[in-house]
Amino acid sequence: MTKPYSKKAVIKLLVDIGAILLYPLQLSHFFMDQSFHQITGILFMALMLAHNLLNIGWYQAIGKGRYSPKRVAAVIVNLALLVDIAGLLITGIYLNGIGQLHGILASAGLVLMAVHILLHGLAHGRKKHRSG
Repeated sequence: MTKPYSKKAVIKLLVDIGAILLYPLQLSHFFMDQSFHQITGILFMALMLAHNLLNIGWYQAIGKGRYSPKRVAAVIVNLALLVDIAGLLITGIYLNGIGQLHGILASAGLVLMAVHILLHGLAHGRKKHRSG
């Protein structure tokens, strides 16, 4: 019998799905009104804040345990993604003259998010497989 998901796990999943759905929408900003892009950008940043707060234990565990090559890669990708998202926030607020940087960060963020999802998704899949 399958165990039901905890309330926190459901919230984490909904936050992640929301962010995954919003990001491609943000990348298609050429086809939308600027104010809609800004509103959905604020919503995306709120989801990123929620994602990081819900996964605060990951940050607390950075200095603990041993570092396999996969864990080193995950830390590098996650910290690069954190810097990228912060850069998107800053360039999104102060877009005058740095719109090109905002676009570069958005493209880099897409790649980093894909790697982040692969690294963490594969880890969660292995955990589930081992415990099941």
